[in-house]
Amino acid sequence: MSTSYETNASAGPGGPVESLTTIAIHPVAWYSQPPRPGFQVDFLGQEVALPTLPAALAQDVVALSDGSSELRYMHYSVVMSASRKLAWFSAANIDGATSVSLSRTDRDPGHPETADFAEPLAADAWWFDGRIRATGQTGATIYDGTDFDFGHLTRRLDPVWGDPASARVANDDTFHMTNCAPQAHALNTGTWAQLEDAVLAAARDHKLKFVVITGPVLAAADPVIKDVQIPLSFWKVFGFLDDAALTVMGFLQSQADLVAKVGQGAHLTELDKAEQWHVPISEIASLTGLGFGSLEVADIKAGGAAEALTTELVTHLATRFFPPSVS
Repeated sequence: MSTSYETNASAGPGGPVESLTTIAIHPVAWYSQPPRPGFQVDFLGQEVALPTLPAALAQDVVALSDGSSELRYMHYSVVMSASRKLAWFSAANIDGATSVSLSRTDRDPGHPETADFAEPLAADAWWFDGRIRATGQTGATIYDGTDFDFGHLTRRLDPVWGDPASARVANDDTFHMTNCAPQAHALNTGTWAQLEDAVLAAARDHKLKFVVITGPVLAAADPVIKDVQIPLSFWKVFGFLDDAALTVMGFLQSQADLVAKVGQGAHLTELDKAEQWHVPISEIASLTGLGFGSLEVADIKAGGAAEALTTELVTHLATRFFPPSVS
């Protein structure tokens, strides 16, 4: 079994090559050791399907060798855009009853290829998925020398549950370039991070199951930086059962101002936080072109207006649906 690498490099002032980020490629066999179940549509006890793409967008999907389009990982799945080399969406299951907290270095040390890597458990070692062409996945060039972070779409800790081996594999699997998008450094801080923390805490405290689907808004007018079209917005949809009824919330955040500053060479430490909103799923569907099926039907914001995502709103939603457990 062999492993190949992509190394991005640039010439320094005097001509020598300066090495930058190296990204290894996991071979196809990697994903059968152990098998990856991917996103489970019946995870909540009732079907919650992956988002659907209309005919025009379905033509812009990266196909696997068997003709399918779903890249299955441990407890989450990704569908890729061929033209943008980024995910249309990344969809995860969270099992709060068996969720565990692992660090970024608690990767998959039991895999037989681990010995091939000089730093197999590095905190920020990212991988290309060998089931599709590496050239069909956005590489490290956009991140090297800019203020863009390697931004997880499916959050690292969300699929980290189950037996110890599965949890470590899930942790490692989130570090795929297919699950990555250029995100301004200030994007995932503040209330957005509080929202994600509140959902994971609710799952763990109440031993609940969630489905979480995340993606960029891939718009034709997105700006190009270093030959990569940069998404200006990202969205996230949470679904869970409340008294056996599917309950769904959708959120949107913009990095338009942050991206503009990156394009001008400004540093993100000078910038305000991104704009973040609680929005109807129908608005996400309109922006992305995706179909959300039962998730849109069960949206608590259906027919309502967008609402700024504040600390107070996160607290209100958490208290409304997930009151503190009484010991």
